[in-house]
Amino acid sequence: MSLYDIIDADRRATFATNTGTWVHRDMGKIVLGTPSGDVGNPEYIAHIRHDHRLIPLFDTIARTEVPIAGRINGRFISRRIDRLRVFDDVRRVVFIDYKTDTDPEIMRHHYRTQLGEYATLLHEIYPDYTIDGYILWMHDWTLDHIVAMNEKP
Repeated sequence: MSLYDIIDADRRATFATNTGTWVHRDMGKIVLGTPSGDVGNPEYIAHIRHDHRLIPLFDTIARTEVPIAGRINGRFISRRIDRLRVFDDVRRVVFIDYKTDTDPEIMRHHYRTQLGEYATLLHEIYPDYTIDGYILWMHDWTLDHIVAMNEKP
């Protein structure tokens, strides 16, 4: 690998990290349906309002950057869930994780494991609820259902 290749790879990694940081920051500020209207990036809000499945995840009840921790197979896991909504009326928890990758297949296995951990930890908190986890691919606003855990695994 040449010095040019190393520098180029470093620039791409830095760009990807910065993009992820900016997207998470902007997404965390979005709240739909406040008394004074929607709050946050208007372009992102338009995308969210375009997919009816996303709207409840950005209303005033939904939570953002939700810390979660616990043990899975004896290993301590501590994470943050990008967006989470608990629907007590139908005993369901829905969460999404934002991903800025432009090729979903490259890291799909890793992300499936990550969201599976989220679902397992959430199931400990909500044992009688269905848990559904999604990735929101930010490059094209595709909502990808990754994990489903029924109330009785």
